[in-house]
Amino acid sequence: MNHQKMRKRRALAAAGLGSVLVLLSGCSATVEETKPEFTLVVAHEVPTDHYYHETYLLFEELVEERSNGRIEVKVVPNALFGTADALTTAVQLDSIQMTATTSGILGQFSPEQNVWDTPYLFDDPDHAHRVLDGEFGQEVLAELEHIDLVGLGYLENGVRHLTTRGIEVDGPDDLNRVKIRVQPNTLQLEAWDATQANPTPMAFGEVYTGLQQRTIDAQENPLALIVSQRFYEVQDRVTLTAHVHSTSTLVLSKIFYDRLPEDLQQVVVESAQESVEFNRIRAAESDIESAKIIEEAGVTIAEISDEGREEFREAMQGAALPYLRKTVGDETVDRLEAAIEEERQ
Repeated sequence: MNHQKMRKRRALAAAGLGSVLVLLSGCSATVEETKPEFTLVVAHEVPTDHYYHETYLLFEELVEERSNGRIEVKVVPNALFGTADALTTAVQLDSIQMTATTSGILGQFSPEQNVWDTPYLFDDPDHAHRVLDGEFGQEVLAELEHIDLVGLGYLENGVRHLTTRGIEVDGPDDLNRVKIRVQPNTLQLEAWDATQANPTPMAFGEVYTGLQQRTIDAQENPLALIVSQRFYEVQDRVTLTAHVHSTSTLVLSKIFYDRLPEDLQQVVVESAQESVEFNRIRAAESDIESAKIIEEAGVTIAEISDEGREEFREAMQGAALPYLRKTVGDETVDRLEAAIEEERQ
């Protein structure tokens, strides 16, 4: 799909779930008259103003159009069906059929997913996409079938940055004993612990209150989530550490996938791939939009020095890579590093 068409679909998606359904209802008599054979529930954690929700609405539109109404898609936002770990389990059980889970959470289910949380792994988003969409990245996706999930692609969660209140950061020494919220993931705990910080696991939905009540001092997330969760209201500084290129793996229930006839399997897979492409374009746009919103709120956005970035890289990779070798094996880490070098331009 070209960029112009994606923008058109994005406009449809942004209009909201109700208007998409209205548009679909008028697409053709075939869609109106066909009773759905399958229902595919997509649930996620983020608000409806996040580009992830736009991505799911596009997926809904594509699947319902291309299946001629044989598959009905329902999108459930705002963690109404639970947090990421609960949603992932629900997909495994086919209680819901699809979600997207960050590697920090999905690594608890499939250890190979932890490789994507390695700090300072990629040079830029294009480099990341070449690795993720390449042979190694697709093999990591295929491993999910062993836990009753079908990996459909890697959504762009964004580059993760550090936010603080009253703390200026230009290197690991500035984080001595600072309580940083991290996902409940051992690799992340190891990496942040190596910076002298005090990494504190906390569920995503509790982060705003934790910052507000000063249970934690800092958190790290992509700019779009800093905006959608309004973290900028309870923090006064964003430091562009760019320490992790964060992905969310789009996962489908294998139980559901195996129930579909081959033609509908193809519809779901191709619609997901097109939605991933759209998602990555929106992620880049959202970074620019989000930075503007954060600055207009009076929050400082600060670059980090090359020296400080290198100190972070050495500390965090120095802890993360040995942990990965213990959990997924030397061969997997060696192949990861080979793929990183091969796709470097």
